[in-house]
Amino acid sequence: MRKVLAVAVVAAVLGTAGLVTRGQADAAPPMRALVPLYVLPPESDDAYSDWHRACDSSPAGSAIVANVLSGPGDTLNQNYLAAIQYCALAGQRVLGYVHTEWGRRSAELVHAEIDRWHGLYGSWISGVFVDEMATDIATASYYRALYARANERRAGALVVGNTGTASGTGWHLTQPAAADILVIFEGPAASLGSFAAPEWVQQTPPEQLAALVYETSRETVPAACDALRALPVAWAHVTPETLADNPWDRLPAPAYTNRVRNACR
Repeated sequence: MRKVLAVAVVAAVLGTAGLVTRGQADAAPPMRALVPLYVLPPESDDAYSDWHRACDSSPAGSAIVANVLSGPGDTLNQNYLAAIQYCALAGQRVLGYVHTEWGRRSAELVHAEIDRWHGLYGSWISGVFVDEMATDIATASYYRALYARANERRAGALVVGNTGTASGTGWHLTQPAAADILVIFEGPAASLGSFAAPEWVQQTPPEQLAALVYETSRETVPAACDALRALPVAWAHVTPETLADNPWDRLPAPAYTNRVRNACR
């Protein structure tokens, strides 16, 4: 899910922990929002903007992943600062976006972007959203170093990794961890029903798993939410937008987001 100018909203409240079985976990919490939102925050304090709607309508403790320009950019962006502060003060966590090109991007560059998020936006940033995270365990040291860097910049940082699909094992979530939450599915609703999750997914607490689903009609929202619970994931975003039109560049209409929230809760 490569981003050029983006904001993603991620519902997440999870401390650093090792992989545990579902039998060890408490009852799964209600599904929370994970909303990629590729929209520049408005200059004015617009209560009807996608930023405000996303922050106000997401469950308490959600995490907003801010993306200025495929990362933090080089200078402070006042629009993003205002939006980040608004969401944080509303009780949401704000994560900075970084991308890794499936482990091929220079770790030095990614570490520098993690540092720059904190240097520009300070304590308003609660962690990072690591996009294009590889599934190959050969990249484990690369991603575990990124995880450690995020926690060096902020103790207890929340790290969300987007692999887009499930790897053969749950190595990302085992100690030493590479992520606290893993996006194991990113695709159209038509593919969700046939998605075959590996066994380790079924043994992982849903609150460590997330999914991003596009091309979902209003009528099929309940079925999509049922499929997400069956995976199981506790964080998700469901949208009617198509891949051709970029499904993450806007927040769905209020009536649609309300339907998703009611069906997936």
